[in-house]
Amino acid sequence: MSRLLLITLFFTLVVSSAKAEQAKFAKEVIKDDIKLELQLEKSDFIVGEPILITVSLTNCQTEKRWLAEVYCGCTVKVAVYDCSGKDMRSSLVDSSTIIPQDFRWEFAPGQTRSVQLDLYSQVRYPLSAGQYTLTTSYFAPKNVVDVWHGRLTTSKLAFVVTEPNGEEKAAAEMFAEARASDNGLNTIQDAIDSLNALRTQM
Repeated sequence: MSRLLLITLFFTLVVSSAKAEQAKFAKEVIKDDIKLELQLEKSDFIVGEPILITVSLTNCQTEKRWLAEVYCGCTVKVAVYDCSGKDMRSSLVDSSTIIPQDFRWEFAPGQTRSVQLDLYSQVRYPLSAGQYTLTTSYFAPKNVVDVWHGRLTTSKLAFVVTEPNGEEKAAAEMFAEARASDNGLNTIQDAIDSLNALRTQM
């Protein structure tokens, strides 16, 4: 079986598993009629497997309102800790980023807006086998005008990373190589698109 086919097969299995699994692993917090939710599709991963996080913000009011945009590194902070409590986050986020005053979204009553990211874009890659906890915070920078200003932080969401074996191990190793050589792929779909493009050139 070719390396490219094995990587694609691994991605396909991950995507199919995520779609088939209906149960959601999530933590949420509500304050001032704003709900912040942190969600994973599952709680068990193998080393090198993409860990996709969904962060959602909901306006629980019966009237429209303006809230700062949901953007990782600016208004959303994601933290992951190992079993000893060590913070596994990377230092890639530039805290000096200038946020414009109109960095906001209009939310209709009951409206939810979500962003999805790969946890590996936020941590020291890769996570070794072990038990971890994940949490997220949302806040509006002081210079963003006419929005709710405060902070929401979810409780910790637990997940486990285990060592792969057999074909899973080979696929996980090849995924790590693909990530390192393809300019920081951040989602499963990005990886699939990149591999399909390579395949058409072969």
